[in-house]
Amino acid sequence: MSTAAAAAPATDFNWGPYRGMTASVKMSEQDIADFSKTGGTLLRVGFSQQPLMNKQPPYDFNEDAFARLNQIIGWCRAYHIKIIIDPHTTPGTKRDTTTLPNDLLWQDARYHDLLNRLWERIATELKGNNDVIVGYDLLNEPAAKKLFEAEGAADYNRLYTRLIATIRAHDPDTPIIIEPAVGRDTNGKWINRIDGIRALSLPTERKIIVSPHVYEPHNFTHQGVRDIQTGAHYPGMIDGQYWDKAALRQALAPIRDWQLAQHAVIYIGEFSASAYSGEDGNRYVQDLIDIFEEYGWSWTYHSWRSAPVWDPEKIAAQTQPPKLSAPNDESASPSVTAGAAPSTPPATRLDILKSAFIAKGE
Repeated sequence: MSTAAAAAPATDFNWGPYRGMTASVKMSEQDIADFSKTGGTLLRVGFSQQPLMNKQPPYDFNEDAFARLNQIIGWCRAYHIKIIIDPHTTPGTKRDTTTLPNDLLWQDARYHDLLNRLWERIATELKGNNDVIVGYDLLNEPAAKKLFEAEGAADYNRLYTRLIATIRAHDPDTPIIIEPAVGRDTNGKWINRIDGIRALSLPTERKIIVSPHVYEPHNFTHQGVRDIQTGAHYPGMIDGQYWDKAALRQALAPIRDWQLAQHAVIYIGEFSASAYSGEDGNRYVQDLIDIFEEYGWSWTYHSWRSAPVWDPEKIAAQTQPPKLSAPNDESASPSVTAGAAPSTPPATRLDILKSAFIAKGE
């Protein structure tokens, strides 16, 4: 990425604060109606299960996905829910749920052209819906090869600067969301999504929101997902470090420091702890929400009725750390181990979120 100093965005832009959850394009009207009853006000709608642009040549737009998006906009308008549009996946990426440093997106600028074409259509067709749409999330979880001094297709700052210009040529009003990238610095050190915020070089465009995802420590939040072992506890020692609320605050310090220095609007687009984390995960989620609220950050918990291992309703139903029917599948359903002795957590995951929605409701 380029190393130009980030210009501070204008400070007269007020956005949120919003509180809600991520959700899938596959959700139904009833899912939205039920979400509205939780007290949440925002859904970050992802299209990993039905991409807006086909990921194989000739890279046509998926008209069914666009029709579904318009349907969701109508439903959310009816239930007074705001949405963020999150394409979530794009041609040139291997996975539908995230990006990887070796994706073709970071090697061939033609894939930048495709993403640019997608955002041009979104901005052209959906402008003027700001009673519902409160953000365009440009690229989910970028994972660039380099975070500093990148060139060509590997330059993430260059990519999102282009996307912003394209959107603003058609839609001057909808806020634009930029996510910090993971990657390596000039010395080869791995930088996570929190520290990656330092590599951003924001334009002076007013309506910019910066959206880190928070899953630290990863071996706690993702236990039981893919090949990550279960058994990590919070508070407790995880990967040689003691993690508690104070440690979380310290981990989030780069975001807070950067926010204050750049006068930026911060929105935590994803945070969660898998169903395997049990009561410890509930405590972790509560501690993060406490910090987000203290700092005035908007947030969306991951996720609402899209993957049972993250779904607060499914987690709330558990009395014992669950076992996934397919441990390597993030969308697999958890099931309680037969004969396990029940234990009742002080508050369920959904209870924690509802309390936060209600206590801080607008």
